[in-house]
Amino acid sequence: MPKKFKSIKDMYEVVDNGCWYWRGAVNWAGYGIYDRTPAHRFIYMQLVKWIPKSLHPHHKCGHRHCVNPSHMEETTQKDHNRLKDHGRTVIDANIAAKIREEYRKGKKKKTISEELGVAYHNVRWVLDNKSWIN
Repeated sequence: MPKKFKSIKDMYEVVDNGCWYWRGAVNWAGYGIYDRTPAHRFIYMQLVKWIPKSLHPHHKCGHRHCVNPSHMEETTQKDHNRLKDHGRTVIDANIAAKIREEYRKGKKKKTISEELGVAYHNVRWVLDNKSWIN
């Protein structure tokens, strides 16, 4: 059962970079989920317009936990697959080491993601040793 919210605005937190960070459940890949629907799709359809399942709201900002409709663009599955890593920092050994260093210093994963320009799920994967294993 989805988390109960009083209004749409209770579902997200606005942060300095303009992203609206989802406050509800998150799936294994770092996407917000609301009643089995990707949160960014749900918010987009609530605030902008309904979109068919053949179109996907693509995160132009590169943050999977963002639900800001102005950070989305409607794409086909083919275009979405082509675009989904565009604009994100590519993880290499140096960035993986920096992620681990910042986490050891006590920084939260979300903060590390924002500061290094790395998608949240990539930060989590590095810290969980699913990528760039020591």
